[in-house]
Amino acid sequence: MSLQAQAPDHVHVLMGNHEALTLGRHRFPESRFADSWRINGGQSHDQDALTETHLEWLSSLPLVARVGDYLLMHADTTAYLSWGDSIEEINQTVGNLIASHEFDGHWDVWTRLTSRYHFSGRDGAEVARQMLDTLGGEVIVHGHSIIGSLIGRASSEVDAPALYAERLVLAVDGGRYDGGPLLVVRLD
Repeated sequence: MSLQAQAPDHVHVLMGNHEALTLGRHRFPESRFADSWRINGGQSHDQDALTETHLEWLSSLPLVARVGDYLLMHADTTAYLSWGDSIEEINQTVGNLIASHEFDGHWDVWTRLTSRYHFSGRDGAEVARQMLDTLGGEVIVHGHSIIGSLIGRASSEVDAPALYAERLVLAVDGGRYDGGPLLVVRLD
């Protein structure tokens, strides 16, 4: 939050599956979100530390952004297109689902944001091209799926982002939780 406040034109924060899960666990503490929270390593003290400012900020995060030629998204999934066929429509639809405080809509956001590997299969470049044709940009930049899982190496062997799917997709998640690096990637 503070880094985004310091450099709002240079820091773009997106909502991912764990942000949606954090909000869901807070809003629906006696639901399936509680189980998902625990399975994903959630701690009660993390929920206890959430302030209204945190909740408002998390709720306001966009899912998708375009900066120059880069289409930024948390997950390497086409599930975003289930919410619209433009960046604005996707962000508005999900913003409305999150703001509504309705369980089913919020659960849908969480579950769709957990999907992955849509650009890494045999037809990955074609899928990425369709996504770029729909939402704009020249290269998709994503986290979520750790680079090691995409290139078949241990996270501890990862030292740089991975460009794949005929150079249309850039993976930037070094797998920090899995012994890999925390990557900072400069996009020019």
